[in-house]
Amino acid sequence: MHELDGEFFDFHDERTIFFCRGVLETVRKLGWAPDVVHCHGWMTALVPMYLKKAFAEDPIFADTKIIYSAYNQEIEGELSSEMAKKALVVGVDEKDTAVIKEANLLNLNKLAVNFADAVIVGSEKIDDELTKYIQDSGKKTLSYQSEDNLVSEYNLLYDELLEEEVILS
Repeated sequence: MHELDGEFFDFHDERTIFFCRGVLETVRKLGWAPDVVHCHGWMTALVPMYLKKAFAEDPIFADTKIIYSAYNQEIEGELSSEMAKKALVVGVDEKDTAVIKEANLLNLNKLAVNFADAVIVGSEKIDDELTKYIQDSGKKTLSYQSEDNLVSEYNLLYDELLEEEVILS
C-alpha cells in the first residue's frame, strides 16, 4: 500500500476498480463460468455490482451466485471523493454507486452487500452500522465462524445458493 519511498498511495479507488474489472474481464476471456464468486473484503467490493449490472447480459455469469465476506479492515489514508464517478461503466449508473458518494470502507461494504446474493461476516467483530445494514438487507447471512467449522459452513451456504438456482431453473 506504499510507494518505495514510504509515501501512501493516494489512488486506492483506481487500484480497486482496476482489480475488480480486471478479474472479471479475465474470467470472461478464459470462458470460465463460475458457479460462485466469493469476494473477500473492501478491495473486492465493486465485483458484486459489476457482475449484477455491467456483466448482467454476459452468459458466462448468467447463473453465478455472489457471496461477499465483510471483515474488520482498515485502510491507510482516504479513498477519493470521485470514486463513485470513477466506478461508472456501461450498465452501472449513478444510482448504483450512490452509497459510495462518500467513499469509505463502511460504504464500500454496503455497496457489496447491496449486490451480493449472500453475506458472510468474516471477522469476529465488525462495525455495528455494517452489522445492522447486513441484517436489514434480508440477504442470506452467515455469522462469523471459527476455523473448526468454517469450511463446512461455507460449503453449506454455497450448496444452498446453488440449490436455489437449480430449483428456479
